[in-house]
Amino acid sequence: LSIQDYIESMPPQHAIFFKWLNDLGDLLPFSSVPQILEGNLSPLGKTLLPVGAEVQEIRHHVPLWKDDYPYILADGQKFQARDKSVQILARELNFLKPAFVYHRAHRSELEYVSLLFRGRPGNAFQYKNNRTGLPARNGTTQRVTVAPETYNRLAASFENFKKVTSILQLQEQAVDFVKHRRQFSVDNIAANVDLYYRDLMKIFFRVQDPAVIAPFRQCRQRFLSQSPRDVELLKQLAKDAEKQDIDEAIKIIRIALKLRPKGPVIKARLEQYKMKRAEKQQSTTHTSGN
Repeated sequence: LSIQDYIESMPPQHAIFFKWLNDLGDLLPFSSVPQILEGNLSPLGKTLLPVGAEVQEIRHHVPLWKDDYPYILADGQKFQARDKSVQILARELNFLKPAFVYHRAHRSELEYVSLLFRGRPGNAFQYKNNRTGLPARNGTTQRVTVAPETYNRLAASFENFKKVTSILQLQEQAVDFVKHRRQFSVDNIAANVDLYYRDLMKIFFRVQDPAVIAPFRQCRQRFLSQSPRDVELLKQLAKDAEKQDIDEAIKIIRIALKLRPKGPVIKARLEQYKMKRAEKQQSTTHTSGN
């Protein structure tokens, strides 16, 4: 069904809550919607409102009605909120529905880094600080394959749309804009990282671009030079470095071990990092061999 036909098949005069399937940020830069939709199922989504609905408050995900207005999920079940979080779907209802929004919040690493520099309305911070880094596959990861004939029809229709509207030049300009904004995003990390280290570590989590990692590494070195004998700080910085550069994490935790040679937690952490580095090297070798 088209989304129009799907909506018409639902009870009339109901608002419909469509869940998000959040992409994993591992697509090729500037690629279109893939045939295989892979992502993490979110308890958030967007609500489609009937034109005549009287809304008391527009909220990001689930509006607040003036009256007890009926709103349902895409499978016809009644929407139920999670505990006191009125916009988050109850856990028992958090499963893939017949219709959903494929939420391209990350797309590719390049596009994600660029997107972060868009900022948020009303927020003086230059970066979009409501992001938590690139996602990892987890227990909510779902995979949906679009039927070949349907996908081919969609792809052909989109290509025809681009030709009819003559937007190819605009598309090239848009790609250049995203690339330039990505460069601004990377270049401004160094100017903000000392003051906003925690915020930036959160939003750039799992980004592996060396140009992104470098200013974080330099910042940690400055923190170390200011407090070279603070073992707890060393442990925390090693934990941070582990997310970006395992070799740096090993180097930092070894400094902590020299200061506290009998520390069991530090010893265990060092062995853990060594194992992680070995696994990464083995994975890289295996990939290169293939």
